[in-house]
Amino acid sequence: MGAQNLNLANGVSEADAPHSLVLRLGPDRPLQMDAGVKLAPLSIAYQTYGVLNRAKSNAILVCHALTGDQHVAIKIR
Repeated sequence: MGAQNLNLANGVSEADAPHSLVLRLGPDRPLQMDAGVKLAPLSIAYQTYGVLNRAKSNAILVCHALTGDQHVAIKIR
């Protein structure tokens, strides 16, 4: 199910109005890629689960393109 298919009650897509945290990078703060390319403007929606420990050693980054959005899991009602 892609982001274009996840519509809110008011007809706005999840891609346009995420239900999660969003990191917004502007021209003054681009995302620097290893290849030297700078990406901006850029919005990255993400979700967190649980609590980060003091050592910050319990974080897991899940990158995927299967759902077309930032949700790793969804609730089926």
